[in-house]
Formats: sequence, C-alpha cells, structure tokens
Amino acid sequence: MMAGIDSSTSVADLYKNLGLTSTETTLEKKELGQDDFLKLLTTQLKHQDPMQPQENGEFLAQMAQFSTVDGINSINDAVGSLVAELKSTSALQASALVGRSVLAQSDKGLLIEGEEFKADIEVPKNAKGIKVNIFTDGGSLVKQIDVGDLADGNYSFVWDGKDESGNLMPPGRYQFAAEAQVEDQTQQLSLSVYANIDSVILGRNGEETQVSLSGIGQVKLSDIKQLG
Repeated sequence: MMAGIDSSTSVADLYKNLGLTSTETTLEKKELGQDDFLKLLTTQLKHQDPMQPQENGEFLAQMAQFSTVDGINSINDAVGSLVAELKSTSALQASALVGRSVLAQSDKGLLIEGEEFKADIEVPKNAKGIKVNIFTDGGSLVKQIDVGDLADGNYSFVWDGKDESGNLMPPGRYQFAAEAQVEDQTQQLSLSVYANIDSVILGRNGEETQVSLSGIGQVKLSDIKQLG
C-alpha cells in the first residue's frame, strides 16, 4: 500500500517508508515538492509488488490530495499578490490627493485668516430647530447659529469667523456641534468640513488607509465624501 502524502510529509520519511536511500535526505529540505512527489511516485511504481499492484482508486486519491494542497498554495500566492497590488493602487490614489481640498466627516475644522469657514450638515427627516454651536479648541463656546428648519438632506453651512459680539476670531482650529429636535428629542447631527490633505498614512495589518487633514488630524480615507 502506498503511504499517505500531504504537504507536510518529509521527503526523508517517504524514502525511508519505501525502503530507499537518497542523498536528498541529508539536505535541509523539509517539505515535499512537486518534483519530489513525481520522483517518489515513479520509484514506487517500479518497486511495487507485482502480486499486489497499487489500486487505481488509492493512486488517484493520493494524486488528488497532492493536487489539492498544491492548488491551495497557488491560490494563497495569487491572493497575496492581489492584496499587495490593491494596497499599492490605493496608496497611489491617496497620494494623488495630497495638497487637495476635500470634504470629510469631522467635528473639527480650521479657520483660515481672511476666509469664511465652510461645512456641510446632514439633516435627518423631521428635524426642527437646527443649531450649530462653535467652540474654541479648548471647549469654550464662541457662537451659536440658528439654522432653522430644513428638509432632510445635506446643506452647506458658512461661519464668518466672528463671535457673538461680532469680533473676528483668530485663525486656528475650532470645534463644531450641530443639533436638532427630532420627534421631541435632541439629536446630534453629522458634520463634514473642508480641509487640505497634508499626507497619507498607509494602513497596516488590514487597517484602512488614512489621511492627515490640516487642522483636523487623521481621518479614514472612507470618511472623505468629495473633493473640494
């Protein structure tokens, strides 16, 4: 009977089971490769007992076993190459965005001197009394803006950079919180802000690629909604 063969079978062990010797047993080779398998198969056919020849069913089963293991290894190599290629493509696409203005989901934003601050508000159904609260980076309230009632959808929001008294605030990072009354309950609304991409951080170990936004920090590539 022919010994079972799998991908972890030692070449030396197979030669030993067949009552053969080979100089390959002194090498560092640990696993059975395709060439080894064919060589051993040919040798066994030559040395099999003519009174008890190898049965076709067992022979075909062992051939199928080896082909399956070899096929799985080939698939793993192909998938690994595909993943590496996809990561490379994603990195190239993300790097092309460096220096571009994008709209990304965030509750922080950078007020630039001489410019208005722009953001988008995602309004759900039945939202009423929409308000946007603006805070310093330290958490002090700067201004509250009443937006009013809006139908569901995305709406642009503009802040002129002034506080409640009409004083122009210094450039820098600010925090924003939008809220509305939805079915008699206060609900926080999603905000997206415009910012420039400073750099790209490639994901590792399956993590998503991130980008570093001016005045905001790192956000996931999937959080970018559109180019500015």
